Amino acid sequence: MDSFRASRGPSEGPQTEETIRYDLEECDYGKLKETVLRDVLNFVDSHPNFKTSITYEGKQSDRVLVLYGKERLNLDEYLQLYAPDPEYSMSIVLPLGYPYKAPKVYILDELKEYDNEVITKNNKVRTEELKDWKSFNSIDLCFAYDRMVEYFTTNPPVKGPSKNRKSRKSKSRKKSKSKRKSKSRRKSKRKSKRKSKRKSRSTKVSRDSQRDTLIAMATSKLESGDSEYGKIMRECQSRVTQSLITLSANNGKLLKARNLIDEKTENLGSQIGKLETRLEDLQAYVRHDHDDDYYNQRMSSSTQKKLIKFITPSDDLSKKLLSLTSSELAIEDCMAEAKVCYRKKLVSLEEYLDIVRKLSNKQFKNVATKRKIMALKQLVN
Repeated sequence: MDSFRASRGPSEGPQTEETIRYDLEECDYGKLKETVLRDVLNFVDSHPNFKTSITYEGKQSDRVLVLYGKERLNLDEYLQLYAPDPEYSMSIVLPLGYPYKAPKVYILDELKEYDNEVITKNNKVRTEELKDWKSFNSIDLCFAYDRMVEYFTTNPPVKGPSKNRKSRKSKSRKKSKSKRKSKSRRKSKRKSKRKSKRKSRSTKVSRDSQRDTLIAMATSKLESGDSEYGKIMRECQSRVTQSLITLSANNGKLLKARNLIDEKTENLGSQIGKLETRLEDLQAYVRHDHDDDYYNQRMSSSTQKKLIKFITPSDDLSKKLLSLTSSELAIEDCMAEAKVCYRKKLVSLEEYLDIVRKLSNKQFKNVATKRKIMALKQLVN
């Protein structure tokens, strides 16, 4: 079987996912184990007569998976005369690097002659699908095997004793060598297990002694640490009591501050109420167009005097400022009305620009005089 040596026969009983996983754990596929498992499960579902086993690949004795099974060909009457026993036992080896490397298919029965184009001298099958494995878009084991079976239904290999006796002897020698190697490996494994058991016993004794010493050291440290722990606990208790005293004092201060804030808010509320009443009186006075009778009925003499002082300007400069601000506001209103008239096309563009120039000239003069008066007032004050 090319460079493959059988490790053990196929597993007995029905083939399940657990048995396939058990065989794969002993193989050396590495990260490709899951892909190999998926392909093998699909193949076994469609071909339940195949079972898994393990073989050794190449000189490095890498462990790979192999599928053993039998396939019966549906031959016509003429081909049945040519190949009277159309059931063939086969093995499919999945090498390292599968599915990127093509599987290797072998016929395990002895063939009479090698006149078939697909079968080589060592009973290896090489169909077009296996030759051009990488060129296919979908790498599928079932597809390649089904195409091979279709080819054999039209060109079946003939069974019988093989002509090459030397090949038989070489196969038997290889089998005996593989058996010897497997026996030597078993012996080496047993020796290594014995050595490991002896080492484990000696390590157990040393570990027990180390454990006893560590326990003694820990107990001594605990005894010495009890006194230190008592000191630390006393210090913590004293600090907690001090913090509680400071917290109670701070609570008293906070209550006093809260009472002061409540008093101030009450005073501010009363002042706001007074101001609101004064504002209402002013608004009513303005609404009635400075009606003195209404003003005298609503307000007392003291409030009247205060309002008069607040409204009337105190000196000539303030009177001038009042008139300038009123004229400035009137100019802005006139400009806004002129803009509305221009949008409604009641005034032409030239007339609108002329009005804006005149009003802006007056507004500039008013602003300049206002600034001068404000500067004089600051100097006087």
